[in-house]
Amino acid sequence: MDKQIRSQGLTGPYHEPAMESSALLELSRLRSLTRTGRAREIREAAGLSIGEVAASLGVSVPAVWRWERDLRTPRGEAALRYARLLEELRELQAEVPA
Repeated sequence: MDKQIRSQGLTGPYHEPAMESSALLELSRLRSLTRTGRAREIREAAGLSIGEVAASLGVSVPAVWRWERDLRTPRGEAALRYARLLEELRELQAEVPA
């Protein structure tokens, strides 16, 4: 590996920063939720609009819309924020009696 790349903490073919395994697991769970349509179900069950979720994540409404329909793959920090939001919403929904 190139010394300059190593010194900057960059790895991989596209020089992406290395991720911790916990972050990779979060991304894997998130991508499963978006692939199956479950991410949209969780958001809707929480009574949140796409606009509210997009604003809280710092992304565009079309980005969340595409993620929820499995037209694009969530990536990076925004994807991790989305994964954490969905996990918190799932936990909240589990606590609330039906």
